[in-house]
Amino acid sequence: MPDMLAHYDVAEAARARLAPGPLARLLAEAPDAYAVGAQGPDFFFYAQLWPDGRGRNDLAHLLHHRRMDAAFARMLEVAAAAPPADRATLYAYVCGYASHLCLDSRAHPWVLYWTGDISQGVTTPAQALAMRRHGLLEASIDVALAAHHRPAGFSWTRSVRLLSMLPARRRAVSALWEQVLRDVHGVEFAAADTSSALLSMAGVYGLMTDRRSPLSLLLRVGGAKLDPDGIARTQVYPAAPHPAAMELLTSRCEWRSPWRPGEPRREALGEIFDQAAGETLVCLQAIQAAATGDGGVEDVLAAVADRDMLSGERCDDPRPAVAFCSEQDAIWGDADAIWGAA
Repeated sequence: MPDMLAHYDVAEAARARLAPGPLARLLAEAPDAYAVGAQGPDFFFYAQLWPDGRGRNDLAHLLHHRRMDAAFARMLEVAAAAPPADRATLYAYVCGYASHLCLDSRAHPWVLYWTGDISQGVTTPAQALAMRRHGLLEASIDVALAAHHRPAGFSWTRSVRLLSMLPARRRAVSALWEQVLRDVHGVEFAAADTSSALLSMAGVYGLMTDRRSPLSLLLRVGGAKLDPDGIARTQVYPAAPHPAAMELLTSRCEWRSPWRPGEPRREALGEIFDQAAGETLVCLQAIQAAATGDGGVEDVLAAVADRDMLSGERCDDPRPAVAFCSEQDAIWGDADAIWGAA
């Protein structure tokens, strides 16, 4: 993912462009469902935290990479058939989820080019190093964005609120996911477990955005004993953006999607965010038409385009990730430098 605030800002930028009408009113009615939807399937990364063995560590990866069209189609079916009290919640959530797809599929190729290959998981030292750089870059982006919010910066209480839904809305979204996981992916995962993962995201992730929170302090003091791979520590937001991240954010450099090595690009990250907001607006307009009967699910799926959230290519595209910046070590330094920056 790009991190929490990046997803929230792009979703809000798209909502600001939406013309007054039924969907604008619906999103205003359920802003928390829209905001949590904008975090996409990332909350499933927190479905592995339970000590009793019920956790799953594969669902977030599955949902980032597989059957995007089918997942959106089933979400829209569930939203359309939901009780009236839940309908606004579910449509708002699906709108936010579309925003997550648009930003991930646009920004991840840029992030991976500069940080390294995690497209096949994080099982080797090189992949773990790439994941640490990935986490540090995305956290630094959020810290840079937070400087322009009012009040500036992060507090864990505000982050937890941003990542939370009212209980009735969380129950409705959790029931939606039980159906989507079962019907699209053949995975049995109870609504109660999804609800727990959503709560875990709000609590754990929210705490890690604030260096003063108890969890952030514990990770920073505990160091390698608590986090031997150094990955969790890069999720603790730095006090200031890493200098390498700021250089990438403020300069226009040639880069390539790892999946398209023959196509040099020069978009800066701000332009990528703007493209993602524009694509989100197209998705929102299609969802509004489907919800009001002025369009169909097929129009939403055309906007979604069955994209893998990591590569931006179609989910069934077989091409490997091969193009990465050759100067990563010079840009980021060694692992100790990355840990120290968090």
